[in-house]
Amino acid sequence: MKRRILVTVLALLLALGALVTLNSSVSRTALPIEMQVLTSLGDSSAAQGLTVDYRIALDSCLLWYTKYDPASGANRTDFHVTSHRETTTVLPYGLLGEEYNDWWIVSGLLKGRDTRDPIVSGILSEAASGQGRANSRGTNIMKRLYPIDYYDSYPLRLSQQSVTEGISPDNSPGYYEDWVNIPFDKLRIPVTENDFFELEFRVDSTETGQQMNYVSGSGLQYVQNAFTPYCAASEGGVLVTVGFPADVQPEADWAPEGFGLWYMPVRMQEVTDERSGASGTVSYSFPVVAECRLVYPLDIGTQRVMLLRQSDDGAHILLVTAENDRYVLRVLDSGDYHLVRKIELCEATAHEYTETSYIYEDYGPWREPAESAHYRYNYPDENDRGTAELQVTRTAYPEVSMQQGDNFVAVIIGSRLALLTPSAEGYDLQFVCDTVSYGYEMWKDDPDDTYWYQEDSGWLFTEDVPSDPNSSVYQAYTVATVEERYAMAYNGTSLAVATYYGNRLMLSVYGPDGFQYAALVKNNVLDQIDSTGTANPVCQDELRSYQEYYYPQPGLSWS
Repeated sequence: MKRRILVTVLALLLALGALVTLNSSVSRTALPIEMQVLTSLGDSSAAQGLTVDYRIALDSCLLWYTKYDPASGANRTDFHVTSHRETTTVLPYGLLGEEYNDWWIVSGLLKGRDTRDPIVSGILSEAASGQGRANSRGTNIMKRLYPIDYYDSYPLRLSQQSVTEGISPDNSPGYYEDWVNIPFDKLRIPVTENDFFELEFRVDSTETGQQMNYVSGSGLQYVQNAFTPYCAASEGGVLVTVGFPADVQPEADWAPEGFGLWYMPVRMQEVTDERSGASGTVSYSFPVVAECRLVYPLDIGTQRVMLLRQSDDGAHILLVTAENDRYVLRVLDSGDYHLVRKIELCEATAHEYTETSYIYEDYGPWREPAESAHYRYNYPDENDRGTAELQVTRTAYPEVSMQQGDNFVAVIIGSRLALLTPSAEGYDLQFVCDTVSYGYEMWKDDPDDTYWYQEDSGWLFTEDVPSDPNSSVYQAYTVATVEERYAMAYNGTSLAVATYYGNRLMLSVYGPDGFQYAALVKNNVLDQIDSTGTANPVCQDELRSYQEYYYPQPGLSWS
């Protein structure tokens, strides 16, 4: 036995020695890291004292760890051979459980596969009568549906699905559709006569009759009274509310009992689920709607919710609204929700935008829109009644997002940045400034063109190949230098922001005087081996969240 142990130990030592030797050998021949600034704006001295931790992985085993000094351009790189990325744990995107209290107010046109739903039952009847297009298992039915035929107001419920738009075609909660259907009756969002959805239903023929399989669509839809849901975890429960765009005119009767932040406790409850085994029940955490209460009132007509967050330390609720042509941050106590501080951030300007789509007769007859609609419906040709152009014009405020650090809170408002720091009164506003965007143009006959600019509209654009064949621009787009998921670091004066932009490093610095420096930096290793498709920037932590794993960011630190 002792001999076996000795042999095993010796084998392990030999393997370890081989790995160390390999590391040393490969390190001597590894491709050296070179960082080259491709384009920049401002003074690089603004990045004095900043270090960028830039990491590259090839085939999950070759690692370059680079400490990059953007002020001087110098870097120090350590090369490693490892297999740790193959065993890295990735946390799932979302979990139902005691610690996961995110719930959003959402609605839909139909309730998943519920045969009691009037739309679902109608589709099943059409399939049974032979309507639609046959497939290998049943029938496909394409429909343009108008909610006004079924509802006066959209049925609202609470969902753990993260959504950006409160009203969607399908109200199905996915895997938990059998029992996750929590009605929310504190809001009544009216249906307008111009609202519509284009959907395709797949109905399967079974021994017991017709069964709804799934719902998809062209993506074309219009909802006049659109809204965005917001939520924040708070004291063993959840805060929920919604925000309306600038062109929606909500009325007081949309919230008969008052509008604002609603609080509900979230508790473990037993629910019936046939997939749970012999017991037939399973425990999950759900909001208790019966104990819902309005904890912070808002004016539904004048105060548009733009962001709702809990502070990282759990002490405050951070609420951003657009009101009286200003963005306002309210810092609320997370215990009793009283107002700790109100801070005006910057002006709030709504912007108009137009989206063009096409209506096809495949989805059924089209109803001419009412004059009050925000869109125009035009036939390209008087003789062509099959396809029509739909131009939807909406007005909205720029999106608001936030990142919290140990010593700062960054509020990103379109193309503007507001920097706050913790204080005895909650937070102090340090500065507000315009951010710089990176522009890129691909030309048909000339070299690509890049540029930096400060955009005051709050909107970024992406333009595909123009329809005009004589246009010289092949493709043009802009990229924000500041977004919520980018890496950030604050040294008490300046905020550094960095992200991986493809196989480039995009870095910017902002301070009390506004923009200071921005650069797009090339890494020669990624450039030379990226053609393999296996080289990519990686995160700093071995235990990664969903966000960190799929959207890795560089590390930032000030000395």
